[in-house]
Amino acid sequence: MQDRLLFSKSAAERLKNFLNKEKTFPVVAHYAKYDRDDVLKPAFDKVGVATISSERWKCTKEMANDHPRVPQDMQRGLDDLLECFGYERRDEEERHDALEDCRLDAKVYLELCKNVKAERTVVAESGGSEQEEVS
Repeated sequence: MQDRLLFSKSAAERLKNFLNKEKTFPVVAHYAKYDRDDVLKPAFDKVGVATISSERWKCTKEMANDHPRVPQDMQRGLDDLLECFGYERRDEEERHDALEDCRLDAKVYLELCKNVKAERTVVAESGGSEQEEVS
């Protein structure tokens, strides 16, 4: 996989500079550990640029584990979560298209965050203590 990446030092620097400027932006991936450790870290290392801090990464697969809208017995694949939130599954031909996967995972991430924010509002309005914040 790494050999297929067209990743230059200037591209890595631009990405790092953007993320350093926008420090509140998360880096979202469906299986973040793989994308971080097996794809981006080796690419960054290859061009000599420091990798993105692991605290910035948000994994939609992990976020779905304890999410009230995701049935506990359901698989946690990207297509499963898309379907759970009312979106169509990917076509076989579109699977593993990085740009399309990013766009679809962004939809899943927003759905996962939307429910957490709504729960915090309900808890705050009922006089309870606020849940842990999701960034």
